[in-house]
Amino acid sequence: MTSASLTVLVQREGIWSYDGRVLLDEMAAMQALYLGASAKSRFSQSEISSARGRFLIARTVKGEAIGCGAYRRLDFDVAELVCIYSRMPNAGIGRAVLAGLESNAAKAGYHTLMVEMSRTNQSGKRFFWRTGFEPAISTSADLRLEQRLFLGKNVV
Repeated sequence: MTSASLTVLVQREGIWSYDGRVLLDEMAAMQALYLGASAKSRFSQSEISSARGRFLIARTVKGEAIGCGAYRRLDFDVAELVCIYSRMPNAGIGRAVLAGLESNAAKAGYHTLMVEMSRTNQSGKRFFWRTGFEPAISTSADLRLEQRLFLGKNVV
């Protein structure tokens, strides 16, 4: 299946659903593989299943779960992207999930989406630069900020 023939449907679903659990477990395994065994998620699942958080699943027209994404509340008008995962890189799934997250964030009253990542995450940086994110100022109290990159995008 090529990216040109792939139609993706993105919708809000329960994080506790079977497909939600499988996708998040796959994402965690990929993070451990590429970032080391010490890589841990920076979000709690209750944050993204709250009224001000979102968890979306991308599906093919046949209903196969192929990706997911989530944001949590960071501030009154700022949401933080905490994950975007695709089973098929470079097939447009990540862009579709991001578009769904941006739309949901705007409808929920957020003005800005933020993302934090390692400065060494080259593919993540390319993805977010191409989708309109720009350098942003951190709201984190983390003492290792020089190792992190903060990007933001207006969604209104």
